[in-house]
Amino acid sequence: MKKGLISVIVPVYNTADFLPRTIESILTQTFRNLELILVDDGSTDSSGAICDEYAINDNRIVVLHQENKGVSAARNIGIDVAQGEWIGFVDSDDYIEPFMYEKLLNTAIQNDVLISAGELIRITPTSEEANYLEYSDDYIQSVKVSAILYLEHALHMLTKYWFCSSLFHISIFSGNDAVRFDEKLHFVEDWLFVTETALKVDFISVIPETLYTYVIRDGSAAHSAVTLKHMSGFDGDEKLLKLISPISEKLTVEIKSFFTSVAVIFINNTLKCKQYNPELLPKLKRNLRKYAHIYVFKSDHAIKDKVYVLMLLISIRIAYKTKCILDKIHK
Repeated sequence: MKKGLISVIVPVYNTADFLPRTIESILTQTFRNLELILVDDGSTDSSGAICDEYAINDNRIVVLHQENKGVSAARNIGIDVAQGEWIGFVDSDDYIEPFMYEKLLNTAIQNDVLISAGELIRITPTSEEANYLEYSDDYIQSVKVSAILYLEHALHMLTKYWFCSSLFHISIFSGNDAVRFDEKLHFVEDWLFVTETALKVDFISVIPETLYTYVIRDGSAAHSAVTLKHMSGFDGDEKLLKLISPISEKLTVEIKSFFTSVAVIFINNTLKCKQYNPELLPKLKRNLRKYAHIYVFKSDHAIKDKVYVLMLLISIRIAYKTKCILDKIHK
């Protein structure tokens, strides 16, 4: 470990059109003592070559090439080889503000914490801010908040605070209870990671300022075709709830509602496709049914969303066709 060094881990997979902007945003940080670890996860476009080209011109860059193993495996190998005292994560189609790591490190040191977090915003590739950014975390009055309070607002589908806009001390990834991303999960691995890291500390330092820009693309899990491998994410509910249920009823409801929301998103995305695996809908309906009662009776979701969940439980196809008709009318 090199004291004072920040290792920034970027998993890379077929993002050649976005990757240069991502890399430049990291290399031009006002905090210069950085190690940039680019993990090419079996890209089939020019992403790997772009990584190598940047490494030639900047000795702070480490490039790793591997067969496609998934984003969690790519992040984990980055953690394993990192030399820094502090660890950060950036996705290869996103970008960060020039002062992000300087501010995150300063506030972590000043408040004597092992995790610091800034805000993120979500945009489309055409730089239009997503509609659901209306959600606000105005609850934060102090720079230093308890880990439980942080989780009660971070574990939200519309959160502004997330692991990619955060900085972690290397000790969180060391020892017998070292945290890693769960490579068996194809979604919710980030929720599990955020929970496990937060529960290793008492306090987290928060900067109520936008430091990270998350780019929403059609290729993301929430906007792309669903496959059977995505079903593995639903296996993460028990792990999350085992950690959360003893400490927060509010979070327990939020997590169960989250899995219901994901099932709805996956059902919608599946029915948008002309061809899909016939095993998907029965599996999705089972997962929808699991926590639907919590979503309908205890969550703060809109009434129309709750009605849609109830309709899906009765008939997925009729509910979806009705939704499509209503969406066209409201346009």
